[in-house]
Amino acid sequence: MQSDGSTKIPSDQVNLKIILVSGETSEFLFNPEDSVSVITQHIFDNWPDAWPSESKPEENIIRLIYQGRFLHDSVSLAALQLARGKTTVMHLVCRESLPAANHPGTPHVTTSVSWVCCVLRFYRE
Repeated sequence: MQSDGSTKIPSDQVNLKIILVSGETSEFLFNPEDSVSVITQHIFDNWPDAWPSESKPEENIIRLIYQGRFLHDSVSLAALQLARGKTTVMHLVCRESLPAANHPGTPHVTTSVSWVCCVLRFYRE
């Protein structure tokens, strides 16, 4: 079911606001038990007319990102502990495969972040 953003969200469903890389958005209602594979299939089958048709990808490469992480097909909305009756934002990207998950005991690459700070002082004369 697609939501137009102005209707009340049922208290037993999760409203997903999907954002494309282009910045275009659309909202869809789902049951908490729905998995990512069900969600991506639904989005593909109900591709919004407001999204450009040339950006519709092949269905098997649609990926969702939530809180900076790619979601695997088997994950349900309930497992993510999304609030029912509320809107949650996810990003939709097209990618052939997902990055490998980090498992205990396997080395992973760490990255460091450098911060640059600048102090501006304003003087009154």
